[in-house]
Amino acid sequence: MRLNGNTASILMATPCLSSNRHLPVVTTKQMILAEKRARSRFGISEAVLMENAGRSVAESVLGILRPRRRRSSLVVVAGPGNNGGDGFVAARHLAFAGEKVEVIFAGSERTLSVIAATNLAILRACGIPVLRAARLPNSDQSRRLRRADIVVDALFGTGLSRPIRPPYSGLIERMNQDAGTIVAVDIPSGLDSDTGEVLGVAIHARYTVALGAIKRGVTTRTARRFCGRISIGRISLPPGSLPRKRR
Repeated sequence: MRLNGNTASILMATPCLSSNRHLPVVTTKQMILAEKRARSRFGISEAVLMENAGRSVAESVLGILRPRRRRSSLVVVAGPGNNGGDGFVAARHLAFAGEKVEVIFAGSERTLSVIAATNLAILRACGIPVLRAARLPNSDQSRRLRRADIVVDALFGTGLSRPIRPPYSGLIERMNQDAGTIVAVDIPSGLDSDTGEVLGVAIHARYTVALGAIKRGVTTRTARRFCGRISIGRISLPPGSLPRKRR
């Protein structure tokens, strides 16, 4: 999807995409501790956090699409971890909002967490197309990415610590080449969430929906050109869960 000047003006006024100098910035460890505190002290389960994360991503995507009057075609590229689980939830909410959605799953169900696997099963039960990346020829992947109005990057999140290798590196390269508009879930896949280092290859996102708080890595000079416009996706972390330090 190519955004014109009028669309860009509308996006600037969209609350879920608004800019704020006082957004919280955290390390990966701080975010893990905040989520653990939400579970242990407040009883907010990992399933609730994933549901809220995916819904926040879907709301941000719908905010981008809001000026459009026709049904949009969306592709969610989901990876093998909980970032992929967030993508499954986002895909469901986008489909329930009336958009045409398909998921390219680049992983194995055997490695998914129970909660992510549950959300994948819900997608299938709802009849939302889930395509295995390993079974799609590269040309077919490229074709689907090119025809999408928006591609959601839910491949890798804050858990990534090693350089990305094939087949994931090739998929990221095709996303960068063929997708018109990419919305990254939490952090563009391929970036180290603490240092902003590019771990081999990284997604060039037009928008990044940071879940709960902005990860410190995306604020570095190296990472900024990969993140596009950054917004916060609320995941219902209780007040006081995050550090008080602000950007």
